[in-house]
Amino acid sequence: MPLSIAVFLICVIAAFIALGYGYVLYWKSRIAACKRDIKALFDNKFALCGGLSGVVADIHSKDSAVTLALSRNLTRYIKARDMAEFAAADRRMSVVIKKIDALVAKYPLRYISTNYETLSRSLTAVEEKIEFSRQFYNDAVEGYNEKLFNFPMNIVSAIFSVKREAYI
Repeated sequence: MPLSIAVFLICVIAAFIALGYGYVLYWKSRIAACKRDIKALFDNKFALCGGLSGVVADIHSKDSAVTLALSRNLTRYIKARDMAEFAAADRRMSVVIKKIDALVAKYPLRYISTNYETLSRSLTAVEEKIEFSRQFYNDAVEGYNEKLFNFPMNIVSAIFSVKREAYI
């Protein structure tokens, strides 16, 4: 009789660990999908920002600091390795885009206005999508961190050395 109870407990613990590991995989895959979506939007945004270089070249004589900031942020994005670095480059680029907007408003050039307006509308649309995707990602990270690091799932997380995910 005691042997059957021990076998039953071992089976229950094994089932708990297996289900817990499946839960970990579910949340990890959900977060990975969010990361892929945000990365694709970041790629789109920074490709559009590359198109701003023509606008910036035309107003370079007005403010060379903006030109330098644009090229630095494009370089930071290219060198970024993780989601936090991509998000930081994105925030910096948003500041640079606002400076470019201010310069274009201050020094309007007829021949760049149509191209710039198209780029500006596209950037605005992409930035809105990034904001929604960032919120979705942060919600997924919150669910992951909350569910996997509270009892009883924290036991499974400890067994598999699961790490917390960072917000962006």
